[in-house]
Amino acid sequence: MFINLKGKRMNNQPPEKLRPPRDLKALPWILGLLVLAVIVIGYVVSQSGASSATPQTITFSGTGNHQTDYFTVPDNWTLDYSCLGFDSGAAGAMAVYVYGQGATLLAVPVNTACDLSGAINSTEMHQGGNIYLNVTATGQWSITIHTHP
Repeated sequence: MFINLKGKRMNNQPPEKLRPPRDLKALPWILGLLVLAVIVIGYVVSQSGASSATPQTITFSGTGNHQTDYFTVPDNWTLDYSCLGFDSGAAGAMAVYVYGQGATLLAVPVNTACDLSGAINSTEMHQGGNIYLNVTATGQWSITIHTHP
């Protein structure tokens, strides 16, 4: 004895086979809407992780030679620097080398003499990415990176 899906008894007859609905005209529309929803959600999530439009400032300072850790800059940024010569009054020197991934030299934006009164200057950079700085200096120095949104 079998019981069908409606709860009725059936004498020695197998239950009815379940069949998919015959009207599948809405299926392409439903799949299309699901794909569109996934694309929109993916875009919103990717934009929420995008770099902010807020300018950032990164500062390094020291005496003598120094290599920074990697940091990320946008395509347009400014490098401000200052350096001092020796206390004895002799001129010093400062150079800044910008390296990218794989220790690739990207630029030498600073190569200057530093007297006791100091050297202060700024240079615009137009190459972004994951970089580090290698500073060679004979005296005190300071570098400030300003990012532009």
